[in-house]
Amino acid sequence: MNINEITPWLINSPQTITLHQEIELFVKYIEPTEIEIQMRKDTLEKYTQIFQSHQLTIVPFGSTLSGLFLPFSDIDF
Repeated sequence: MNINEITPWLINSPQTITLHQEIELFVKYIEPTEIEIQMRKDTLEKYTQIFQSHQLTIVPFGSTLSGLFLPFSDIDF
């Protein structure tokens, strides 16, 4: 197994890095992109409109509300 299959956030990194640098690379790798953030907002808006058309209110919470969600995590509302 190739090391880049196990740690894809290290693909373009120098051969030797500190733990701190690897953590920064990992965080950058897992955080949502602007497109993913916009897709989540659009999805939430779509469902908000659907529920409102039936006189219902939804309220996001958890990682959705705090902004700490991962790109493929669920949407809590």
